[in-house]
Amino acid sequence: MINRSSSRKLRSLLLGLMLLTLPLAGLGINATPASAGSTVTGTGSSYAAIAINAWVSQVFTSLGLNINYQATSSVIGLENFAQGLVDFGASEIGYSAGQTQSSPPAGYQYMPDVAGATCLMYNVSGATGQQVQQLELTPALIGKIFTGQITYWNDPQITALNPTALLSHVPIVVVARSDASGDNYIFSDYLATVDPGDWSGFTRALLGQPEGPSATWPTPSGGGTTVGNYNEGNWDFQAGSDNASNFVASSLNSITYVETGYATEHNMPCAYVQNASGGFIRPSELGDAYALESDQINLATGEQSLGPVFLSPNPQAYPISAYSYLVTQTSGISAAKGAVLSAFILFLACQGQQSAGKLGYSPLPTNLVVADFNAISKTNGHVALPATIDASTCPNPYITGELQSLGEPPLLGAPTGSYTGVNASGTSSTATSKDAGTGGASAVLTPKKGAGGTQAAGGQTPGLALLAANNKLMGQSGPTAEMIGWTLGFLAVLGVPAFFLITATRRRTSAATLAAEGVALENDESAGDEGNELNGRNER
Repeated sequence: MINRSSSRKLRSLLLGLMLLTLPLAGLGINATPASAGSTVTGTGSSYAAIAINAWVSQVFTSLGLNINYQATSSVIGLENFAQGLVDFGASEIGYSAGQTQSSPPAGYQYMPDVAGATCLMYNVSGATGQQVQQLELTPALIGKIFTGQITYWNDPQITALNPTALLSHVPIVVVARSDASGDNYIFSDYLATVDPGDWSGFTRALLGQPEGPSATWPTPSGGGTTVGNYNEGNWDFQAGSDNASNFVASSLNSITYVETGYATEHNMPCAYVQNASGGFIRPSELGDAYALESDQINLATGEQSLGPVFLSPNPQAYPISAYSYLVTQTSGISAAKGAVLSAFILFLACQGQQSAGKLGYSPLPTNLVVADFNAISKTNGHVALPATIDASTCPNPYITGELQSLGEPPLLGAPTGSYTGVNASGTSSTATSKDAGTGGASAVLTPKKGAGGTQAAGGQTPGLALLAANNKLMGQSGPTAEMIGWTLGFLAVLGVPAFFLITATRRRTSAATLAAEGVALENDESAGDEGNELNGRNER
C-alpha cells in the first residue's frame, strides 16, 4: 500500500513531469525568464500566515516561484517593509493607524489576500470532565473577561448564559499577545466598538488615558498585574498566534483570540459570539463572509474600516471578522522580483482562494480580486494579466460559482460599476449594484454542520507545535486531477517554470525591538489530517 508521504511525492513527481512538458503542449512557457531564480521576501501577519504559507508551498510546487515568508506580526511586517528589509509586508492594519515607528516608502499599495475571523479559542471542561463545546458569549461578557473584570469560569454572568455547560469555579486563564500584532489591533478595535465603556475604563486605569484600538495589549503602566477592578493576575502573554494557540490547546481553563485556522489546526472550539442581531454565531467561511459585506475599504488609502463589520445587522454574521492584506511597492521593486511577486498575488487572488475555507478563512469577494488585479498592473515587471476574469482564468470560488456572491464590501471612492463573473450554473453573467463600487447578487451559502451544530473534540493534540500549513494541502488526499487541471490552466496565464524551493522562515520577535530577525519555519512533510470545519449557527 502506498502511504500518504509516498502518494504526495508521486503527485509532486507527476506534476513536475507535466510542467516539463508544458512548452511542448503549446502553452508558451519560457524555460529561462529573466525572473528565474529571483526570491521575493516578506514578513508580518501571523493572522494570515496559515494561508500565506500554504500558498508559498503551492506556488513553488506548481509554478516554481521562490517566496520566503517569515510569520512575525503585522507591526513587524509594516516596519520591515518601511525600512526596505523585505519586498512585502503582511498586515491587518495600515500605516494610518499609527502603530509603527517608520513611515512607508513612496509608491506603496495594499493588496487584499484573504478574509478571516478572530476566534475566541478556549479549552474548558465542565464539572463532569467533558470539554465544553458550545460556549456562548455576549459582547459585554467578552469585554469583562478580556479586561480582567470577570476572573472565574462559573461567574454568574457566564453561567446564566451557559447553564448546561456546568462550569467549575476555576480561574479564567486569559492568553493575550505580547507582541505588537494585528490580532491585538482587531480584537481591541472590536472591544472599543461594541463595549466602549469597559474598554476605555480599562485603558484609562492601566495606561492613564482612554485609548482606542492598539496593536500592543494594555498592561499596567506602573507595573504589577492589578489596577482597581482590572485584574491580569491569571493572564499569560504569548508572542505569535501559534504560541498563543499552542498554550490554550495544552492548558485547561484558558481562552485566547486567534485567527480561526489556528483553532482548526488544534481541533479546538471557538466560542459562539453574539452579533448585533442577537444571534450567537461561531466563525466559519459563511459567517465571516456575511459580516464582511459591511466592511468599508477606502480606495485612496487601501485600508479597511471594521466598525460596520463588528456591528453588522446580518443575523448570520460572525462579527469579529476582517480582511488581511499585503503591502507592496510599485516602482520600488526590481522587474525580476516584480514578476515573481505579481505572479504570486495573481495566484493567491484566484486559485489560492480555493483553499481559504479549508484553512480556516473565507475567500476574497470578486471586487477585491479586481482590486488585486489593478494593483498588480502597477507593479514594476508584473506578469501579463488575463483579459477577463472568469472561471477559465481565475478559479476563485466566487467567480467559478462554487460560492455565490453574498454581496461585497463597498469600495469608498469607486464609481458605480459591474463585474463579469460566473453564476452557479456556470454561465457568464454581469451583476450590478446600487452601491458605489460593489457588485454581485445576493445568495445563500449552506454551512456544514456537525451533529447538533458542534465541533467534535476528538483528535486533539495538546502541547504539539502547530502543524506547518504550507505543506498541508499537498499532504492530504484530494482530487489530484482537478488540482493539476487548475494548475495547467493557471500556468497558461503566468508562464513561470519551476526552479528550487526557498524554505519559508519565521521568528517571534518582541514589539519593543521591532527587529528584522527570523527563524526558519519548519516545512513539515508529515502535516496531519485536516481539522473539523468550524460552523456558524443562527439565533437560538
